[in-house]
Amino acid sequence: SAVAVLEAAGLKGGMLTATAEDDYSIDISLEDLKSFDPIFALELNGVDLREEAEGPVWLIFPYDRMTAEERERYTAWSIWALQRIKVRN
Repeated sequence: SAVAVLEAAGLKGGMLTATAEDDYSIDISLEDLKSFDPIFALELNGVDLREEAEGPVWLIFPYDRMTAEERERYTAWSIWALQRIKVRN
């Protein structure tokens, strides 16, 4: 899970900023991340995302476990071509 990775890297609380290759960025609190426990995806349907234009890493939420309202909110937080994460505890 993305939360486990981020906590292992030192995220104790607070916020993080995830930035994509095209400079798209999102601010997400650890509390919000824990709500649905997104993953850092490295492949899609068995294809390594480094071979795709949107790779190498996606931060993606489990949309199949969300209401329509939640999907609308969290869709903006999914990010592909993830380049960096800045943690602010």
